[in-house]
Amino acid sequence: MQTTADVRGYEKSDKGHVIYAIEVGFASHKWLVFRRFKEVCDLHHTITKEEGWQPPKDLEPPPKRFWGSLGLSAFRRFDPEFLAERAEQLGAYLARLVGALSLGESQALRTFLEVENHVDWDFSTANGFAGGSAEIREMAEQDRLALLVDETARALIDVSRSGVEAVEAADALLQRQRLLLATDGFRAQSAELHKFFQPTLPTPSTQTSGADAVVDTLNRAARVNAAVQQALLERVGMAVADRLRDSTATKLDEGHELVSHMQS
Repeated sequence: MQTTADVRGYEKSDKGHVIYAIEVGFASHKWLVFRRFKEVCDLHHTITKEEGWQPPKDLEPPPKRFWGSLGLSAFRRFDPEFLAERAEQLGAYLARLVGALSLGESQALRTFLEVENHVDWDFSTANGFAGGSAEIREMAEQDRLALLVDETARALIDVSRSGVEAVEAADALLQRQRLLLATDGFRAQSAELHKFFQPTLPTPSTQTSGADAVVDTLNRAARVNAAVQQALLERVGMAVADRLRDSTATKLDEGHELVSHMQS
């Protein structure tokens, strides 16, 4: 079973350490682990000295660096160019390590990569795990295909079904309450909507200047239909007639009536 370990980035922790993000891949699963440079060095020591694994001659972690004075050390340790270089070196080391050492052979490597926290796999039964037997490869491929089918099924919508799916009573009641609430909201607003559609005659604004501009404004078509215009004009006409009748009682200074006679 192929294992991958790629360094995806780094960040400075609250304690002043640099933490490297490592993406691990195994049996169609992927996850992230976060390790310090010191932990990588400790891993190499454990698998070679305690577990007795013999690595290739040139396979070892990047060399440690000694920075000298405390102030200069802090500045250089967090230099972006240095951290990018170290992340690349760690990535190359881990890629070669997981390619040369199988997870079934090293408990320290499995712990470092947190494999058993993410994959349910019995490593004790994986005979010849580094190359992978035909049975193991077939099982892994079946798992990978099953996972792919499940993910694809969740991502797609089945448009071939024409029937109505069963809905739980609680869900149906909740949906009904939401619809009723929305309907009540529209009904409550409808009483106020007519205020925004009252027919009005065109009226020149205070910014209109000149007799021609006033005439153009008054000649503009009203934003109402013919029936509403007719009713509006009749109402305005009756109001004018009422005003004229009332004005018959108005007296001028000379004692003459403003309107002496009006035919109805």
